[in-house]
Amino acid sequence: HLKPALGKIKLTELTTLQVEKFLISLAAPKPKGKGLSENSIRSIRAALVTALNQGKRWKWNASNPAEDAEIPVTTPPKALPRFKEDQGRQLLEAFQSFPACEILETALWSGCRPSELCGLRRKDIHFDKATARPTGFDITCQFQYQKRAGDEVRQPYLVPPKTKYSIRHVDIPDEAADAILGAIDRSTRVWAELIQKDALLPNAQFAMEHGLVFVTELGTPMNVDTTLYRIKRCLENADMEPLTPHKLRHLFATGLIDSKEVSINDVAGALGHSTPGITLRVYARPTEGSTRRVANVTGTLFKKTSQ
Repeated sequence: HLKPALGKIKLTELTTLQVEKFLISLAAPKPKGKGLSENSIRSIRAALVTALNQGKRWKWNASNPAEDAEIPVTTPPKALPRFKEDQGRQLLEAFQSFPACEILETALWSGCRPSELCGLRRKDIHFDKATARPTGFDITCQFQYQKRAGDEVRQPYLVPPKTKYSIRHVDIPDEAADAILGAIDRSTRVWAELIQKDALLPNAQFAMEHGLVFVTELGTPMNVDTTLYRIKRCLENADMEPLTPHKLRHLFATGLIDSKEVSINDVAGALGHSTPGITLRVYARPTEGSTRRVANVTGTLFKKTSQ
């Protein structure tokens, strides 16, 4: 995007107005589809800011016109799912009523991305020495099917997490320990049965060798598609409104923020965000009646005391 649009402009001649026009062009509808999303444009602007800052250090340009360029608002913020009364209990009951859904329970308890939980290994889990129950786990990789050079079809791979900040320790409540223990017990039984029948598939072999916690009924790794299928079936059976596995992460985040019992810094750390600003931008939204509450608090703060 950057080179075709701005590559021929000299660094000393680049202006903020030119950068803003470029960003607006990215958001504009294209003949074969819509323009880029606001997050994509934000990432492109960030890359340009970084490059121009490097130019300043090398004395190639005196200023960084991209720093003052505003990002066009492409669409109004989407309404994020927020916990309703009893929704957490209803979701957990729905997950427990369908086979191999421990990964969905853990996603709701931890706020992890589906791909991170698909790549969770037994060696990443921390156990309480006294009770032998899981107390948390480390996110060090994520699972993906990829087609790399030399692969005829997509193969299973454990790859680095989304960002370096996604590498983190996640503590879980004791209630979540049963889901992880259940997944470990089930995968052990599935692999043993498959080995006995000499029916272990190559992908199941991969999952067993890496000690993946969450696997399918065939012993193969869970992926985003299999978790999507399971949550769809669970919620259909429970006659609940549809959600995607990633929306469980949204529920986790908005639930913590709305509780006002956890700081935004702690929420950002739990989600693996680089800064609390990302968490605020994505998850903090005005709630119903917020303007009236602001007015009431303001009236209390600045109310004149009677003489």
